[in-house]
Parts: sequence; C-alpha cells; structure tokens
Amino acid sequence: MAKKEDKPRKPGDPPQQFKHANDVSGLSAKQKEILENKPDDLGEGIAGSTKWDSKPAFNKLESETVLDSDTNAQIVLGPYRPGGRFGKRISRGESGIATIDLVAGRLGSYATSVVERSGKETPAYVDNNYKVDAARVVICQKGDVDDDFGIRPGKAGTSRARSFVAAKADDIRFSARESIKLVTGTDDENAQGATVDNPRGIDIIAGNLDHDLQPMIKGSNLVECLDDINQNISDLSGALLDFMVQQMIINGALATHTHIVVNAVGVPVPTFPSIEVMPVTLTATSQMAGTTFTSILNNRLNITRNYFKYLVPIPVGDDKYICSKFNNVN
Repeated sequence: MAKKEDKPRKPGDPPQQFKHANDVSGLSAKQKEILENKPDDLGEGIAGSTKWDSKPAFNKLESETVLDSDTNAQIVLGPYRPGGRFGKRISRGESGIATIDLVAGRLGSYATSVVERSGKETPAYVDNNYKVDAARVVICQKGDVDDDFGIRPGKAGTSRARSFVAAKADDIRFSARESIKLVTGTDDENAQGATVDNPRGIDIIAGNLDHDLQPMIKGSNLVECLDDINQNISDLSGALLDFMVQQMIINGALATHTHIVVNAVGVPVPTFPSIEVMPVTLTATSQMAGTTFTSILNNRLNITRNYFKYLVPIPVGDDKYICSKFNNVN
C-alpha cells in the first residue's frame, strides 16, 4: 500500500516507465489515511467493488452534458473545445461545432483528485487536455483536428474547420472479423457544404515526422517492372554468351593461324602458328570456356530462380512473393 505522503506526478518530473497497479498518490490525504488504516477492502475496487481512484474534477460548461462515473472516465456532449472555455471556436460562440468526447484518464500520469493551495487540499479542476489525457475518442461536427492534436500536415495537408473523428491513446488497434477499408473521396461535398474537387490520399506518418514522406509502391506494377528488368538482364547475358562463343571461335582460328610464305628456294610453304598469339588465345579461350561460361549460366539460372521466388505467387512461386496476399493500395 502506498504511503499517504506519496505525491502525484507533476510536469517536469522525470519520466516513469510504469505506474504502481494500486497507485493512490492522487487521492486526498483523508482518503489515504482511511486506506492505510482500514480493516477491510474499502475503496480498493476488488472484483468490481467501489474504487477510490485519482480523478480530477471536470470543468463542466453550461452547454455540456456529462455522463460521469466513479472512475476517471467520462462522455461529454457539447460544443467543441480541445481546452478551456476560451478556445478558438467556443470563445466566439460558433455554431455547428457539436462534439461527443469520450475520455478515459484525464491528466494521464499526472492524474490527481486534489491540489494544494495555501496548505489546504482543494479539488483539482481540469479542462480537456489532448496532450496528456490518457485516451480519448472525439467525434466533432467542425474543428481543427491536426492543429489541436499536434499532427503534422504530411502530404494530405492540415485539416481545419472540418468534421472529424479522432482517437488518441498509448496504443490503438483496429480489429475486424472480416475486412478493413480506409477510403477517401466518397462524396462530392464535405460536411460544411464545400465541393470536394480533389480527394486526398492516406498518410502513414511514424513519429509524427513528415519531412521524408514518399509515395507507396503498387505491388503489381513493381512485379511488372522487375520482370522487365530481369528480362533485360537475361537478354544482355544471352548477347554476352553469343559474343563469347564467337570470340572463342575467333581465338581458335588465331591460335592455329598460318599463312603462306615463299622460302629461300622460291617454294611457297605454310608458316608455323605464332608463338606469341597461340598461348594468349588458348589461355583466353580456356578462361571463357571455364569460369566466364559458368558465371553466365549461373547468372541466367539465378534470374529464373529469383523470378519464381519473388515475382510469382504461391502455389507456383515461393512464400517470399513480394506482393501482400491480403493488403491492397491504389
């Protein structure tokens, strides 16, 4: 059990990899004292019983409806406000900014039920905080999702004054029993009534770093491109093989070449093959017939093997086929 003098985490404190499973640092001093000296499981939440948890008090506005609970989780229906009442749109009373905000874990690792002021504990009142709140889903009629969630523009650009659905948490998973589609450009107009002339694509931005975004590869086109390259390399190795065969013929002719000369008594006689040319041409021919010829054949074999390994799907090809069996992109 945590001691009652334990304090909740504050901005500027060093990062913590994990929190205690039964963290009570954000409770009031009175709650800590009761928990430390209690005779039973009061406030521990065992098997779904009442749990005393660090829970900031939400600054509810007059125009908001809050579905609350004993835990640090709420659903808020009202105008769009990523922060307090003096945000960009709510402060000027804009219409058409209705929002459903589902949040779990206000203040995240900094959650506390109380703060000390002049030596006394008072409730810790908070507004929405898209930066530190642990997890949330926002469904908004009109807002500035990228600015307010701190998302880089990427290739799709920055969304402003648009309806949006946004989710933020430590980890997000989508699990479908059959399929998942990410689709853009389904309508001619957006929710504000503006014409959608040029539907934008899908950016995948790891680390929120968009300085080196590059287009996705289309698998079938890549297969066709690599197949063409393979064919060009194969044609080139075939031409080299033909050239080598012809060169071996020429080398053989040069190695045994003789010509007619007239000897001292005036009789035409053939010369001996050149003692300088013969060893050179025979050595070159031997090299071609051995190492070079074998290398070319191995190269052509590798081209064929790699074609079936990477560019042909199962069952004819290998399980290293470069295209995904399940996922597609346009």
